[in-house]
Amino acid sequence: MDRFRRQAVGDGAMAVVTAYEHSRGASVVDVSLGRDPRLSAELEKLGVESPRVPSADLVSASNGHVRLIEVKGRGSSGPIKVMERELYTFQAAGDSSWLYVVWNVTQTAPYRLVLVQDPQRLSWENIRPARKPVDSPRGVGEEGQFQCEAAEITELGVEVDLAGVALPEKAR
Repeated sequence: MDRFRRQAVGDGAMAVVTAYEHSRGASVVDVSLGRDPRLSAELEKLGVESPRVPSADLVSASNGHVRLIEVKGRGSSGPIKVMERELYTFQAAGDSSWLYVVWNVTQTAPYRLVLVQDPQRLSWENIRPARKPVDSPRGVGEEGQFQCEAAEITELGVEVDLAGVALPEKAR
């Protein structure tokens, strides 16, 4: 998938998740760009030792509960991939970490949203070993990459009803 299509899928998925979170009365902060200090601050509030480079897309707060959300979008089906830093954040945040998978982002079929609380419990398979040790400076291309099969996400996650949620229109 080319870079522009990946960006469109990611943008669509983020818009769906943000709309869903707002529909349940949550306040949402996008912390997906770079090393946003708000993510480290939320981990600290939770009493969690922050991984070296924490990673999440959204911080959602509702009724005193915080969700650190990693958003993944797929055109139709297939495994979900995460980078090493995302997996470390899942492990550090435990029950406060969430994986939201948006299916059908580029398809005519309606969006489907599956939520997995504490996604570290999924069977993550290392598909690309890290090219540099954890304690050395490295970019995304030097991190390990992991994947989980869609069937397990569907089995362990909860699909939410998006009826009544003001969802973004799909790009044509």
